[in-house]
Amino acid sequence: VPTQGALEQLKRDFKDAVLYYEKNKSVKEDDLLIVTTYASFKKLSKAIDIRDRFLVVDEFHNAALSASKE
Repeated sequence: VPTQGALEQLKRDFKDAVLYYEKNKSVKEDDLLIVTTYASFKKLSKAIDIRDRFLVVDEFHNAALSASKE
């Protein structure tokens, strides 16, 4: 799955990043950088309190796919 590959790359780029997705659902309240997918976001929001978190949504891969179809 391309999205999971992107998550793994972010983990390599940001050593403190914690991945939360299909294969890895271990996360703690004090984790500073949590990287997830849209599919796992709802479950993440139930696993920890996300109200005081800063959310960044990166959908660049969708833009790249759309451009390649034109």
